[in-house]
Amino acid sequence: DLNAAGHAIRVAGALTDITDRRTMGALKRYAEAIVASLPTGLMVLDGELYIQSMNRAFCDIVGLADEAQMRGQDFGAVIPKSSIRELAASLLAAGETRHGIGVDLGDKHLRVAMAAIVLAEGERRLLVMAEDVTEEQRLRDEARQNAARYRDQASLLDKARDAIIVRGIDGRIQFWNKGAQRLYGWSSDEVLGHRIDHWLYRDGPAASGAVVKITLEAGEWSGEIAQRRKDGALLTVDGYWTLVRDEDERPQAFLVINTDITQRKASDEKIRN
Repeated sequence: DLNAAGHAIRVAGALTDITDRRTMGALKRYAEAIVASLPTGLMVLDGELYIQSMNRAFCDIVGLADEAQMRGQDFGAVIPKSSIRELAASLLAAGETRHGIGVDLGDKHLRVAMAAIVLAEGERRLLVMAEDVTEEQRLRDEARQNAARYRDQASLLDKARDAIIVRGIDGRIQFWNKGAQRLYGWSSDEVLGHRIDHWLYRDGPAASGAVVKITLEAGEWSGEIAQRRKDGALLTVDGYWTLVRDEDERPQAFLVINTDITQRKASDEKIRN
């Protein structure tokens, strides 16, 4: 206000506290930065299943250059699976969450989770999270195939009359077929993971140690060796050892094939006598 002489005598004004507004703005930018940098794809759908936003990871997973081109589009434009859209609608309506949804999208395999949320205003949103698990699925399928192949091979080895054994470089038994069980009397459950040289060799670990040394140096060994059964009975086997190496050519295990020649040795001795 001014007086009669034109001089200012008071100033009128108003102050607005914008601290909360600035704090909320900072929190919003912080949250957006976190969502944008998540390695997991995140998409937000409105109450009609139209896309409100999606982060960079989701764009990469579904092969989109920019999320702006899909904003406002129906959910089915990104994941064109009617069953998935129906599930999304039911979860949104019921306010529920679902994890571990498998989705095949072209040559990709996705693991999807959906969660319905209710905003303060009462509006509903659906969060859709997606991970590209194509490589994980490939490795899992490969592991299943390898396991099936291993079971088939083990079944064939179990039909062999000879004792077929795989022992690690540390001397622990890794494989023990039915032929070994019949020959020695120990079951696979009794020997797997154990060092059994002090049970198996008549002359103790020194006998197997000599064979291990030659096999490591030459890659293989063959010859006769004196052993014993679980019940203490002595026997003689014709053994063949092969060194198994890993992909880096490092010694990994020994494949051992033993044939019982006890009766043949006894017959030879009778003929000599």
